[in-house]
Amino acid sequence: MNPDSPRRRGKLPRGARIGTLALCCAGWLSACTQPPAHKTETAVPVEVATVTLGALPERIAAVGTVEAIDTIAVRSRVDGQLLTSFVHDGDTVRKGQPLFRIDPRPAQAALEQAQAAMARDAAARDLAQAQVKRYQPIAAQHYISADQMQQYVSTLEAAQASIKVDQANIDAAKLTGR
Repeated sequence: MNPDSPRRRGKLPRGARIGTLALCCAGWLSACTQPPAHKTETAVPVEVATVTLGALPERIAAVGTVEAIDTIAVRSRVDGQLLTSFVHDGDTVRKGQPLFRIDPRPAQAALEQAQAAMARDAAARDLAQAQVKRYQPIAAQHYISADQMQQYVSTLEAAQASIKVDQANIDAAKLTGR
């Protein structure tokens, strides 16, 4: 065999290549010249109605979320058990209208506790005032030390400060108990 022969190089002879090309072109040309196959059309049913003039109800069936235009969060200034509700969800309320009634007993107990602490501290203040009044002349004659007299005065000032704290606690208890 000749090393330059078409079989050796893996090619077809020239005549075989031309024949194959001619067959492909003939297949393409024959496919282009055939008319398309006709499909049969099916009839679609149609309903006929008379047109009338009238109002249509405006009804829309849809899935969605409804939100209020204005909402207000209502919170209480005091903790306690809710006894009565004077309004329901969606009600319109006016300024000053009572909305709920909360059990007043815990707030009343806190007020009484603050008042009792004030009474206790008032008694301590009165005792401290009496001691200062009693020991001032003695301290002026140097029968007691200046340090001991300063202790009596400091006790009086602390009792007076406790009275102010107690009064603030009473005011706060009255504010939240209304």
